Amino acid sequence: MNKNKQLNTQTVQSKLAAYSLVAVAAVTASTDANAEIQSVFMDSTMTNNTIFEIDLDGNGTIDIEISQKDGVTNGYDWNTGSVKPVNGAGIEFSTSMQGANVYNVAVMVDNGSMISSLVSFNASVAYLGEFYEAYTSGDDNWGPWGQGGVDKYIGVKLMIDGNAHYGYVGLTIPIEGHNFVVNGYAYEDQMGVGINAGDAVGVAETRTSDAKIYSYGRSIRINGSSKGASVEVYDLSGKQVHSSRLSARTGTVEMKSSGMYVVRVTANGNTSSQKVYIN
Repeated sequence: MNKNKQLNTQTVQSKLAAYSLVAVAAVTASTDANAEIQSVFMDSTMTNNTIFEIDLDGNGTIDIEISQKDGVTNGYDWNTGSVKPVNGAGIEFSTSMQGANVYNVAVMVDNGSMISSLVSFNASVAYLGEFYEAYTSGDDNWGPWGQGGVDKYIGVKLMIDGNAHYGYVGLTIPIEGHNFVVNGYAYEDQMGVGINAGDAVGVAETRTSDAKIYSYGRSIRINGSSKGASVEVYDLSGKQVHSSRLSARTGTVEMKSSGMYVVRVTANGNTSSQKVYIN
């Protein structure tokens, strides 16, 4: 863990245009009609010894610093990283042995896993691990991310006005290579409410209109809404995959790909959101 190099710094707030970020703020409402998940999506590559700074809640204060280092030592390529929470934030963590030493490590969170007060957070640096490109067996790779991870997450707790809010940072680390990819981040702006890793739009199902939303085979069915109601379909990355208006009080959206989607139907100022699964 002693591979020290000068690090470049990338700050999300100052790089928005360069990264072509798409910000999604989707009303999800659980018991609070104003609850929102705030999300930013990107595929920003970290390489050549970089610190990536993230301001999850957009208040101008950095919450998370991700550090990436790479190089060659004794003929072996290596790539290593860590996560540092700052300004009162915390990282979902566990501990891991490397030799005789015990380190705090950032848990590799799977898509859909709940990040909430039920998991353990730490306000100190948590390692991602070390990745040795030259060792094909992987036996010398170390840490929860030591075998790489595609579209995985780091659980985050941040404090806003003294209250805990939960979020995540999406991260991809190749098993071989000299880079990390920051896929995006999100947080739940209703205090104390957990968030599922990867969820960005329609995390909670809401019903403020009379529309009934369900799936049938490869289609999404909407019944009991109003003629002219808008229909929006999002995948769980927050990408809108369909947008249309109903020509009657019922409608059908044919889907090409299987998976979980969030459907939002808005009519007369009222919105219903529903998760559906397409086989």
